[in-house]
Amino acid sequence: MASEQLASVSSTHYLVHFRRPTRLGTIQLADTQPFVAEDETFAFCHNGYFTKQAKFRQRYGSRLRGNADSEVGFRMFEGFRAQGLPVEQAIVRTHDELQGSANIGYLGANGELVLFNAYPKNRLYRFKLDEADVAATELHSPDDSLFRLIFPEATGCRTITGAQTLAAPEAAR
Repeated sequence: MASEQLASVSSTHYLVHFRRPTRLGTIQLADTQPFVAEDETFAFCHNGYFTKQAKFRQRYGSRLRGNADSEVGFRMFEGFRAQGLPVEQAIVRTHDELQGSANIGYLGANGELVLFNAYPKNRLYRFKLDEADVAATELHSPDDSLFRLIFPEATGCRTITGAQTLAAPEAAR
């Protein structure tokens, strides 16, 4: 089903989310990330665990399709954006409200890419791979495996902390 949905997609900007679920009960298509806004203006992904998600789950009840804590974060972030908060502030506020550990990725339809790291046990890196700008977590392996096994050709590796806009909207370039 997912391959059929993606067959006609063409882009120069991608947000790929490799997920190792915290709870195995969230392995279903409805919990698959990234989550995409209904108007398709942005995609959102999260890894870690929002410890206060149960407190907010009922607030988003009918809008939730799955069981993942990340979807609660997506809906909360969506609400903060609807209130006019800039992306970085909406991400930080989402984490402040939901607490816990978080790596969050945001990709706007306009090419804006914002990443957030508040997950010390799963660092987030930015690096170059050929001509591509790439960001990736260490995949819950706090050693050099990300670069030794997966991206050995990576250059310019640096850790991301807090919220950082990595790519500005195309209209502003």
